[in-house]
Amino acid sequence: IDVTKLNNEGKVIFGSTVFLEDLDTGEKINYKIVGKDEADLNQKLLYFKSPIGKGLIGKNKGDLVEVNTPAGVKNFEIIDVKYI
Repeated sequence: IDVTKLNNEGKVIFGSTVFLEDLDTGEKINYKIVGKDEADLNQKLLYFKSPIGKGLIGKNKGDLVEVNTPAGVKNFEIIDVKYI
């Protein structure tokens, strides 16, 4: 999928880059949603079937997202979604 050719409607899809704010810590982070073979948290490449990936897919810019992770519940706000 060449996400740069898609209309950016602010929806989180496979291949998009998601800019988040962790509502519990105030930390701003971003992830690119990728497949299993590309996933590498150190490079901010998030597997789309991971708990956070599944929680983000289909959501939109401005949404508040609660995700159950092995480390506990995480709360995020989707600040922006880019198709880059």
